[in-house]
Amino acid sequence: MHNPRLRRKVVSMVVDEMRNIKAYIPMKAFRYIAKKILDKFPQFFKDVDEDDVELGDGTFSLVNQLYDHLPLNPSKNRKSLTGCYNWGPSTSTSTTDEETLKNISKTTKYGDCNYTEILEKTYAIIRNFLNAGDPTIFEIKKEWPILFSSNSIFWHFQKLTGTSIHFLDQLKEKSSKILKTIKYDKKKDILYERVGPELEILVRLSEHFKEDINLFYVENKTIDIEEIKDKLPLSPFLLKCETTGLYHVFIEREIVNMEGYNNLLMGFKVAFAMYFILNPSYPKKLETTL
Repeated sequence: MHNPRLRRKVVSMVVDEMRNIKAYIPMKAFRYIAKKILDKFPQFFKDVDEDDVELGDGTFSLVNQLYDHLPLNPSKNRKSLTGCYNWGPSTSTSTTDEETLKNISKTTKYGDCNYTEILEKTYAIIRNFLNAGDPTIFEIKKEWPILFSSNSIFWHFQKLTGTSIHFLDQLKEKSSKILKTIKYDKKKDILYERVGPELEILVRLSEHFKEDINLFYVENKTIDIEEIKDKLPLSPFLLKCETTGLYHVFIEREIVNMEGYNNLLMGFKVAFAMYFILNPSYPKKLETTL
């Protein structure tokens, strides 16, 4: 059983000892130490759900606690980067090599034999590009189109956070248990049965927190960009086209993948991952739900 007081004490002692050895502590050191602690005391530190099922590799919350305990100089992005282990990796790639890799990446597709290799080689370059000048979505898609396939987005998310985006698959499995703990309008049960468990949990959570789910998700008869773009928020947004039944993700009113996604969970994963990859602010009236 988790003991918050014990966790805080252990985290404080561990980080203090680590700082006695070295002032700068890389994130990989926190992950290594968290794994060692977990191996020895899983009953106190492993991330599990209410059914005692391990979440991810079990170390996510402990790594974050270790990292957040590290006394650093304040930074404007400090709070929002929690959970992003590999936010600004260094790269020794020359400018010429970067341009070569960029050009190769523009023709590399999922399924190509060098696909993962190119993702690995361009990861630090892409992160530095995203972090350096606050580029627009249009600029990112122009320079690094490889980032906008779902497989690349999910790979990048895992590289960035150390966690697979597919932990969200449990959203459907755990929705009934979560819903038992919150208040909601039972008069809308028929509507919820129509939309399915993934959307149901999002809608009911937004109602519980008195927030507006329409800042993240709507259903529309068309995805005609010119018709709907001015109505969309700038933050990652999920739209279902009623005509085709497909789900589309927009960021800064730019569509991520014109082909869309076959189910809501896939679209939600893409939008959720983009919050971490690009670090936009959550909508004020939906930040608790998300």
